[in-house]
Amino acid sequence: MADIELLLLPQHAVRQRLQQMNEAAGQRRADTNAWLLEYLKEKYHFSVYEADAELPLLESLAVDNK
Repeated sequence: MADIELLLLPQHAVRQRLQQMNEAAGQRRADTNAWLLEYLKEKYHFSVYEADAELPLLESLAVDNK
């Protein structure tokens, strides 16, 4: 299952999937949305930005991921 599918699944299915994933096991949370957000933040190295904040340049992110 791709991570993008986690955004489309119902909450109970997301929680079940996160429980089965080794990468997400250390981030276990009571709130499924918070758990999913932490998993995605850690895996893809992104931060949550305010709606009106400036986003970093994609070039700098590409350099970090190499």
